[in-house]
Amino acid sequence: MARNPTRGVKMATGLTDWPSVYSGAKSYHPSVVPIFFRMGRLKHNRPGFALPLRALGNLELMKIPNFFHLSPPAIERHCQALQPLCTEWPGSLDLSSVPLRITTRNYLFAGPSLYHPGSRKVKLQVYLTDLVLDEHAKKKLIQLVGPRYNPENDELTIVADRCPTRKQNKDYAMYLLTVLYHESWKTEPWETEKSNDVEESEEEEEEEKARKKRKNPKRVRLIDGTLYRMNQYGKYFKMQLKVKE
Repeated sequence: MARNPTRGVKMATGLTDWPSVYSGAKSYHPSVVPIFFRMGRLKHNRPGFALPLRALGNLELMKIPNFFHLSPPAIERHCQALQPLCTEWPGSLDLSSVPLRITTRNYLFAGPSLYHPGSRKVKLQVYLTDLVLDEHAKKKLIQLVGPRYNPENDELTIVADRCPTRKQNKDYAMYLLTVLYHESWKTEPWETEKSNDVEESEEEEEEEKARKKRKNPKRVRLIDGTLYRMNQYGKYFKMQLKVKE
């Protein structure tokens, strides 16, 4: 009995709609792909059988990803379908005028899953000048965010990647910004006590400096063109300077 030929053998060159055969990413199928090749290591320990395994029943070909679904006709159809949804990039767009900026990344790759761990990462950026903050709130917000604030351009950056999806990380970043903003406007009792302590310490330091100046007057004075030095008892003695020739 003759064996039935597979679809790859019966496929007519130039007449087959290949994007319909491989419509998406999937494992290698030897009975569909009209390419006949072998893959694997050479069998050196078996004389006469040195060739690798053929495509039919070859597990190595099924392990690795392939790009048979990204043929030129398939890419052309994708571009034609996406073209009505595309618009021209605005030339007069100034990103500095946008108060809140959210940055995400999309990854295109071949693998067992279309999900990439880096696609859930969300970066939120905002200038503190675009927020309604007084002097106290701005100082407190800078202390709360720590290294996330860039003093060179007055920009705050919040990165969220803890949640499994991008939408959750975006909501979490907006939540953090909201909490930080409202927390910076709060004035706790210990903040008032701390500010009073700072003022008292500054006053004490100034008084200590003034007291040291009173205790340590100038021990050398110039009187009528003559230098006088004061000893530990408060009496002045004329100083004689010797100049070496």
